[in-house]
Amino acid sequence: NSLNDIEKNLKIGNINYFQIYEDVLSNIWEFVIPQSELYNNLFNEALTSMKPDYVIGARVRRLFERASFVAARTKNIKTGIVLHSTFGTVIDDFYLTGHFDLINDAFVWGKNHKNMIESDKLSRNCNVHVVGSVDFTKEETFYSERRKDGKFRILYAATSKGELNEINCIVNAAQKLPNTEIIVKTHPNVQGNIYNKFSKSSKVKVVTEKRQIETMMSNIDLFISTYSGSHIYAAIQGVPILLLAFNSFVENDLREIYGLSHAKYDTIVTTKRKKLVKIINDLVSNKNSTLEIIMKQQEEYINNFIYLQNSEKDVINGISKILELEKETK
Repeated sequence: NSLNDIEKNLKIGNINYFQIYEDVLSNIWEFVIPQSELYNNLFNEALTSMKPDYVIGARVRRLFERASFVAARTKNIKTGIVLHSTFGTVIDDFYLTGHFDLINDAFVWGKNHKNMIESDKLSRNCNVHVVGSVDFTKEETFYSERRKDGKFRILYAATSKGELNEINCIVNAAQKLPNTEIIVKTHPNVQGNIYNKFSKSSKVKVVTEKRQIETMMSNIDLFISTYSGSHIYAAIQGVPILLLAFNSFVENDLREIYGLSHAKYDTIVTTKRKKLVKIINDLVSNKNSTLEIIMKQQEEYINNFIYLQNSEKDVINGISKILELEKETK
């Protein structure tokens, strides 16, 4: 009877959601609910013992953190989120990120995030504060003076998709250009041997070891990727960026995740292989007009996307001041 009741409740309109999700429902009863109960009991005991003023997490939807927010709210302890990553620009992204219904204060990167949360009906009780990000500040942590060897260096940041076609286009574009080097930083979830054919080229260096791509920004003349978030760091550090949206999926991801579209940023986002070739040719031949357009567009993009603080300390101090003020008015 209980199973029939569940199926009845999950039939909404003409759609039987029970049939759609039947395969995963057992996981909910076997794993999700018991884990949630375990985490909730853990946090109830921890909060009773510690008596904190705030409970702050980095993710909205993960069971561990969501349990901490539920436990905190039952004890009238304020909750907060410091965004660890961007969560998109359209309403559908809330189904992946989660709603901010249990959050008192969200500390976000920029205006895009603030507008997104405030436009969500299920997140309207959340106070949104634009503070920037500790991951992206004006501090030049890794970037250093360029080597004066005259070589033009392209750094490609691969994602979990591999992007062999995109890399092949870059290699072909640079093949006949003098004194150019292409560095491919592989994604940690992708086997590096899929790039073996590129390693045979004297112009290509494939980096498979696990290291922060930010440490590779020195001496880079052009940063290329599809939708790797590391393009944000490159742009902040003043490295020209170029994002390849050769298919509709990447084009959609750039628009939804970062608010980037080819229509608005036609020199840092390209949908055409010929445009990729032209930009590389222009930059290698020191065509300053193309470089100036790239730098102008990426500066506009970054300023709209992130409130850039001078240092990590400034971001942390901004959050602390807001928390202290709320503590005083509690």
